Amino acid sequence: MGLWLWLWLGLGFGLALALALTLTLTLTLTRAQVRLKAGGLKGAIVAVLEAEAAYDVTMSESAKTERVAHAEVEVVQPGKKEKLIIISGEHKGSTGTLIGIDGLDGIVKMQANGDIKILDLQSCAKLN
Repeated sequence: MGLWLWLWLGLGFGLALALALTLTLTLTLTRAQVRLKAGGLKGAIVAVLEAEAAYDVTMSESAKTERVAHAEVEVVQPGKKEKLIIISGEHKGSTGTLIGIDGLDGIVKMQANGDIKILDLQSCAKLN
């Protein structure tokens, strides 16, 4: 009986961890601005559909929501003085404002506490 309890608890923890990781990914990418590789149209991610390897993207020009494969979009990097969301790394999910650029790094003022962080620009997406 003890083995079954540990197995059940282990599976429950694994399922909870997988759910938490999926939820984190979903919350992190929503509101991130993306560009369609074909055509260059821009939009914002409103939903992440991991099972389909796709995003629901609300297009900027038409306000229509389209389902787009992950491989068909690229993240729009923020410009100076634009709001951003951090999509990878230690501060994943946090938001801030890009206050400067130094080569491949961005100087970011974090929204939550006003701290200044130097982050790889590849880990940042323009916030819609």
